[in-house]
Amino acid sequence: MKDKTWLRQFVINAIPFATTVVVVIFFQITTGGKLLSTNNIRVLTNQIFSVLLISLAAIFVYAHKNLDISIGGMVGCAMLFGTLAVNATSSILVGFIVILIFCSAIGFTNGVLQKFFKHLPFLPSLCMMFILRAIVTYAGNIQTFKISNEYAVYDNTTLKIVVLIALAFISYYLFDYTKIGKFNKAMGGNQVTAEQSGVNIAKYKILAFLLVGIYSAVASFFLMVRTRSVVAESGNGLEFDVMIALIYGGMPLSGGMKTKFLAAVFGAIIVTVLKNGLIMWGLSTGMVALVKAIIFMLLISVNYTRTKGPLPR
Repeated sequence: MKDKTWLRQFVINAIPFATTVVVVIFFQITTGGKLLSTNNIRVLTNQIFSVLLISLAAIFVYAHKNLDISIGGMVGCAMLFGTLAVNATSSILVGFIVILIFCSAIGFTNGVLQKFFKHLPFLPSLCMMFILRAIVTYAGNIQTFKISNEYAVYDNTTLKIVVLIALAFISYYLFDYTKIGKFNKAMGGNQVTAEQSGVNIAKYKILAFLLVGIYSAVASFFLMVRTRSVVAESGNGLEFDVMIALIYGGMPLSGGMKTKFLAAVFGAIIVTVLKNGLIMWGLSTGMVALVKAIIFMLLISVNYTRTKGPLPR
């Protein structure tokens, strides 16, 4: 019986890795080897960077059975305020500091507000999304905010890979070997039991959302130096890309101890390769979104049945 349980768990854990390999091989073949060409790998790196980076932090929030829907608005606003700071001071460092402070403040606020919305934990970040999205949309409709092309030097693939690897190791260590990860997973399993065991629920929820803010700040900075402009659509939909990536990677909707760190890694790779490969096939943006939505719905159905629990409520 134990052997069957171990085998079943092994298969479940192996599915995201196997899916990633299959998706990469499939599109490598069907695109005639273009998927992993030198030029496209550079494109893939830029596409995967923000989703993977933020997913590495969002997994802490998802682990305690919650969502952060403010990510896209937060990134858009951070790019806006960072751009304004850079133009006002002619310092990219000041721009990064402004972005970091802003995103950290939003993450902290989302965490603090959890105390007042115990039965609807996603509501604070949803309200925050509307507020931040309104700011970016209003500002973007007035004018396009830009920074000098001289800052394109920071849009460096090698630098991004180094930052991504460093933050991935930090996130992995925090998630699997510290109280931040263990307690957030415990809350997802059973918050009442976790609280009775002495877990400071408010503290560790705040830390989870704060991590999302910090990682979003890094993603916002690199998006700012990459695009060097802020428009009404900046950051739009990023929160859903992160959600889709985590579900693709095998993230259980119920959170808890079954949450695996690698769900963020494999999920981000899958969703990026899928999007890139479909575009290479010549599919329109709308068709790519449709295919992603269909796959997402199927995964949600499977996930819901397996975890026997709905999205956070």
